[in-house]
Amino acid sequence: CDFVQGNGDDFDWKRWSGGYDQEGIAPGEDHTYGNSTGHYMYVPPTMVEGNSKATLIGPSFLPSGQNTACNFRIWFHMHAGDVTTLAVYLRDQTQDTQLWKVDENPEYGWLSAMMPIPATEDNWRIVIQATRSPGPEGDVAIDDLSFSTECLLGGNATTSSPTVGPTTHTTPSVCSSQEFQCGDLSCI
Repeated sequence: CDFVQGNGDDFDWKRWSGGYDQEGIAPGEDHTYGNSTGHYMYVPPTMVEGNSKATLIGPSFLPSGQNTACNFRIWFHMHAGDVTTLAVYLRDQTQDTQLWKVDENPEYGWLSAMMPIPATEDNWRIVIQATRSPGPEGDVAIDDLSFSTECLLGGNATTSSPTVGPTTHTTPSVCSSQEFQCGDLSCI
């Protein structure tokens, strides 16, 4: 859904489907279907010295005005002791602002988090970053990233993040108040 790997991070997120990977890690199923047929993104264990980071950068959105109810939702799965943090940032033209962070191993399984997007004057992007301690234990996975219908896709923002997707605007879907809108404008 229009998220790309960050430049300059220590390693990359992997798209995965099915059960465990060759190292015997990763969630056994995705969140969407709850079985091994769906896909999700995950950060495998690493032996990189010191804390290492993997970053995903989302598409550009138009400024969120004062009266907006724009929200971002993420499903996440963290497992074992070498996982350090999973954080979500809002990136505009001047800075990254942390919106959410989990820095301990929550219960095993898929959990969700929803965060309101604060009012912005500039185009903005969501940045998802996993930070790991060195070691072979554990993984971080994410699935079913979504934005509420009040979040309006924008053109190419002049931020330090890469250009994502086409700049053509299409008419957004009409999603119900219980649904979220994907980057391709479909409702889930």
